[in-house]
Amino acid sequence: MRTWSWFVPESPEEGTPLLPKLDNSTTRKSAWSLLWAFPAGTWVLVSSILFSSVLGAMTSLVVGRGTEWVFGSGELLPVIIVSVALAVLLWVIYILEGTSDALTDLSSARVVHSLRLELSGRLVTTPRNSLTPGEVLNTVDQDSVQVGGLKQILNFPIMMVGYLLGSTMSIAPISPVIAVLLVVGGTCTALASYFTATPLTQISAKRRAAESRAISLATDVAQGSRVVKGLGAVSQTEERFGAAADAALGIMLKEVRLQATLTFVRQLVPAMFSIGLLSYAAMLAFNGEITSGAMLTVTLLVPPSLTVLGVSLGMMTEIWARGQASTKRVHDLTAELDRASTKPQPEASSLRFEKGITVWDPSTPEARDLIDRELEALQTRNDVIVAPHRVSVFEGVLEDNLNPLNTVTPTMLRASLYAASCEDIISRLGGDLFMEEDFEFPDTLIGEAGLNLSGGQRQRIALARFLAVDPEVLILDEPTTGLDAVTLDEVAQRVEKLRQGRSTVVITSNPTWHGVAKHIQSDWAN
Repeated sequence: MRTWSWFVPESPEEGTPLLPKLDNSTTRKSAWSLLWAFPAGTWVLVSSILFSSVLGAMTSLVVGRGTEWVFGSGELLPVIIVSVALAVLLWVIYILEGTSDALTDLSSARVVHSLRLELSGRLVTTPRNSLTPGEVLNTVDQDSVQVGGLKQILNFPIMMVGYLLGSTMSIAPISPVIAVLLVVGGTCTALASYFTATPLTQISAKRRAAESRAISLATDVAQGSRVVKGLGAVSQTEERFGAAADAALGIMLKEVRLQATLTFVRQLVPAMFSIGLLSYAAMLAFNGEITSGAMLTVTLLVPPSLTVLGVSLGMMTEIWARGQASTKRVHDLTAELDRASTKPQPEASSLRFEKGITVWDPSTPEARDLIDRELEALQTRNDVIVAPHRVSVFEGVLEDNLNPLNTVTPTMLRASLYAASCEDIISRLGGDLFMEEDFEFPDTLIGEAGLNLSGGQRQRIALARFLAVDPEVLILDEPTTGLDAVTLDEVAQRVEKLRQGRSTVVITSNPTWHGVAKHIQSDWAN
């Protein structure tokens, strides 16, 4: 529909960044700023909802008054006029509701997309932070979705507020008293929702924090599953995750019980007002002070105006509580990245590297600390690539992981995959590393985080990625952890051959790498 397609053009311009909106003094203000992100679409959204809800209330008036007119006259013309009026009203409502629903979903999606892009950009440019991958992923993924969900507040609740206003205007000519009491009932319903928001916000924040701890722990354990198994710490890890999951479940159950109690309180107010107003309208109709058509109009308008308003405001309270909790978590992540970016940068390393394979074998924890500090300094040099020990394989196909920018030649790709002993992986994915013609990547998906591959296969894919870049100096931190002895020997021999004429440092105590090394350094603590 053209009423909303303009909001997401084929080549959208970059909008105002969202992360600066988190610099407000309180979480409430930050959440409010994100709620009104993309103001042009937001105002059209709100206007469409208000107009459609007012017109929705007017249809009940048309039905009530039209019924009186049609049955009172007994002619065909009133039937035609009322039918046309209803058709026009319903068509306009359809256009407005379609516009508001689309803008709600689109603006929510744009908030999520923008937050994820901005947070990812900050993470790329601020690598020296103390957060675990699980903490980062949970905030970038789940909390962004919760913040985007704030846009839902602008749909159903505002629709019911508009419906209440339309109902009031429709009922005012029938009975000013009922119209005034309807506004009073709506106000009391809103106050009931307002006063129940604080406890919900507090427990939602606790639940989100507990869920995050459990999910983050699960993510981190999955990332380091081979290390956990190697240390024999599976049972301890399972126990720790179970405790975190139980804590999250306990808080979730408390939240559910609190929601049920507060929902009963919120709905009690509109229910009592609806009963009272309908009873009063019935008395007026019985005394002949209002017509049967007017009574029908009141009956059609009052209950949804109050009871459904209570439901919508209750939903708004819950969405707002979760949105505030996630807004705080996104703010905390950006604050941590700000702190990390202000840390003193290490001086550039002046270390020189010999051609061929060099093994750094730290024999003590102090030696490892010295190497880590040296690695941090080396990351500032353009001629050095430091491949971390942690394996990162991305969702998609193999080519997405090895040659995403299409800058590596087919010859180098094949050589890197062979050096990392990946021929079995290529075969499993439906390709052939030894095909006579130009090598083509298999198009089989490797799954999120490469979960369709084993730990050792992910390790080798990550190694092939860095080999394919072919830097002047490549530093590999325990690149073959978890490989069997035969595969490890193949990788060491092939990497040594591939990297002839280049400088390669392997941080390891494995004797296989010692066997192919030209230089071994183990006196880092001296």
